[in-house]
Amino acid sequence: MARDGWSVEVGLRKGRDAPDWWLDEPQLGPLDVWVISAFWTLSSCRQVGMGYGQIPWTAIHAFAKDRKLSFDNRLIFEHLIREMDSEYLAWHSNEQDKRRKAAADQKKSP
Repeated sequence: MARDGWSVEVGLRKGRDAPDWWLDEPQLGPLDVWVISAFWTLSSCRQVGMGYGQIPWTAIHAFAKDRKLSFDNRLIFEHLIREMDSEYLAWHSNEQDKRRKAAADQKKSP
């Protein structure tokens, strides 16, 4: 895995210490990977205009139905996707604010 400009695996082979973010990273099981993959697939269904919109319920419902999830599992799946989407939208909004501030600060610089 690479982040911060270098591959952790290569760094470890060279005797570097592993970064904290790598040591603290949780191990993902197959279900975790499936839900994350589903989230990114469903993200392509969101409305994009003046800003990012939520993933539509219809897309989540159709995805779950297509995968033949039981009613109870569909409710859990929808909850997981909604929670992930809420966090993603908050992160995305924060990143946009940072970019706007950096652009405004750059305009102020001589």
